[in-house]
Amino acid sequence: MTENIYPTYYELCKSAPTSARKAIIRAYEERGNISEVARLFRTTRKTVRKVVRRWKETLNLKWGGTTIILLFSIK
Repeated sequence: MTENIYPTYYELCKSAPTSARKAIIRAYEERGNISEVARLFRTTRKTVRKVVRRWKETLNLKWGGTTIILLFSIK
């Protein structure tokens, strides 16, 4: 088994919570597998799901707002 080069999610959260969430999202985008990301950061799948869910919700809100602005700009 290879040595894990990533710090745990808990360790990252203590020093920089926003960076910890971004690291989870980046790893999820690269791998697309919640279980693998959880293993990588030595955290639970529930934690990874929560971070990904919140990220997707934020992304949907941003896109929704942008779409509305664009529709009004076209007229």
